Amino acid sequence: MIVHYLINKILNRPLPSNAVKDINYIYHFDPDQLPISEFSGYCIPDQAYFFTQVVQGGRRTTKSGYWKAKASGSEVPVLYDDKKIVGFKKSFRFYSGDEKSNWIIHEYRVNPDLIPANAPNQILKSKIGSYVICKIQLKDLSD
Repeated sequence: MIVHYLINKILNRPLPSNAVKDINYIYHFDPDQLPISEFSGYCIPDQAYFFTQVVQGGRRTTKSGYWKAKASGSEVPVLYDDKKIVGFKKSFRFYSGDEKSNWIIHEYRVNPDLIPANAPNQILKSKIGSYVICKIQLKDLSD
């Protein structure tokens, strides 16, 4: 997802397919407000992928609940060809009030170390810091 979709999106390159849609700040939406059914031809049921921008430290509240980082709260490195760290994954679960839901978002971001520190393109650096690809899915509560 990071190598073939997110990096290409950031660099304004063609994408392998149109299976990933753009949505403005996904964390402002309850899961039932997202157009997940539009993905039935691309994904398994109750699963979808979105490009979105994030604000570091931004609130993840919606009209009826909030997206909360999973208990570990840490990012997991994503490897390409089992060698190079191309990005990081962080997971969030949707809560309605204090009640845990079955909806999960896995957020993937590009490893900023892929861009040299002396790279002159500030717009590119900004996009790497703010663009992510999210996989939202309905999961069993025991997960």
